[in-house]
Formats: sequence, C-alpha cells, structure tokens
Amino acid sequence: EYNFCKQGAAACTKRAIEAWPPSVPVVFLGGEIGDHVLTGPCLDGSPAASPVRRAYELVYDGIRGRPSWDLMTVLYAVRGARDYWQVETPGHNAIREDGSNQWLPTPDRNHAYLKPRMPNEGLADVLSGLMSGGPRPQ
Repeated sequence: EYNFCKQGAAACTKRAIEAWPPSVPVVFLGGEIGDHVLTGPCLDGSPAASPVRRAYELVYDGIRGRPSWDLMTVLYAVRGARDYWQVETPGHNAIREDGSNQWLPTPDRNHAYLKPRMPNEGLADVLSGLMSGGPRPQ
C-alpha cells in the first residue's frame, strides 16, 4: 500500500505498527477499497468559494473522480462502521521489510480491518453528500 512503503516509509511503518501498544485499537482500511470509491464530480455544482471544491481543484487537478481512501478513513473515525463496513477481528497487520503487508488471524493484537458492506457506489454517494452539503448553520 502506498502509505506503507513509498518515499522511504517502509521501515518507519514496520516499526510503528510493531511497537503499537496492544491496549490501543487500530483499524486498517486497505487501498483495494478506496481505489474503487470515486469522489469529486459532485463538486461540479458547488460554489466556486467552497473550500472542498477548491482543494480538489488545486490538489487533484480538478474535480474528476478520485479514489477515496482518506475520506473513508475519516468517515469510519467519525461515524463508525454503520452499514458501510464490517470490522474484521481478531488478527494483526504484519508489515514486511519492504512495507508490504498481510492480515494474519491472531488473537493477541488489537488490530482490525474494514471490509465493505455497501457497494462502492453507495459509499461514494455517502461521501459525495457530505462533501457537497456545505457548512451547517450555527
């Protein structure tokens, strides 16, 4: 996965995951999930002043579809699994020297990973609704 092994991250990733305290849960969302959940086109109708639209324009070279690994991770952190994901436990994410990883079923670690329960289009719709909804009045 890109964040585990690119730009010299492999050794740091391996060390961080292996040293992670077993008392602190960690949940992984694999790249294979976010690759196919595309967001961005919903911003086409957003105001030009929308900070989300502007971020997509600047960082992602427009508002075409973009994989949504980071957005789905935040969605899980804020809302939990809901109908979006099934949380798979027990086990641990074994990190190799090159940063590649493999899920191993072991009961002694506090790791979990997310498996989709909702179709990719459904997850994209949830995220797109949040992205294009605008700020809530205070």
